[in-house]
Amino acid sequence: MVYPFPDQVRQGDTIIWRQPESVTPLGDPIRSTLGWTLLTDVRFPVAAGATQTSGTGYETGWESTITAAITSLFPSDQRGSWQSVASLGSVSYTIGSGSFDVLASLSAAGAVDSRSPARKALDDCQAAIRAVLSGGGVQEYRIGTRNVKRYTLAELTSLESQLKAEVAREEEAENIAAGRGSGRALYARFT
Repeated sequence: MVYPFPDQVRQGDTIIWRQPESVTPLGDPIRSTLGWTLLTDVRFPVAAGATQTSGTGYETGWESTITAAITSLFPSDQRGSWQSVASLGSVSYTIGSGSFDVLASLSAAGAVDSRSPARKALDDCQAAIRAVLSGGGVQEYRIGTRNVKRYTLAELTSLESQLKAEVAREEEAENIAAGRGSGRALYARFT
């Protein structure tokens, strides 16, 4: 059975995957039972967390493992890439590659903010509206990644509407992906 490299990896989890046999561009078999070796490299946009692992023979393909000690060094909230290369003597072929997201370990020290950028911006915007309504003399606001000097209440409420729509689209997409439906009612009339 094939267990592919996962799409998401949580820091501190052990990763085990299986790479099936393959063929060369000329159609010759690439199998662990024929003496081919497999190396998988993992890289990130930042220097931290890079690693390489050797596959061990499993049936005619390979099984590879990255230990929990190694994945705990993966940079959180980063997109990593992997590439599996099979070699026999001086001949090498890439037989698998892809990308994955690194999720922060919830057991790690410190807080984990899993809000989307749109949700964070909406929360900041609503805090700015509360400050204006309470008569706060705040001269600067931080909304998302922007520093703004003195938005008017009309500008803030307009921005809030835009951000609410964006957050609603994100939540609807998450619900659909999780199989919960869009949350919208569908009406039908039969006559």
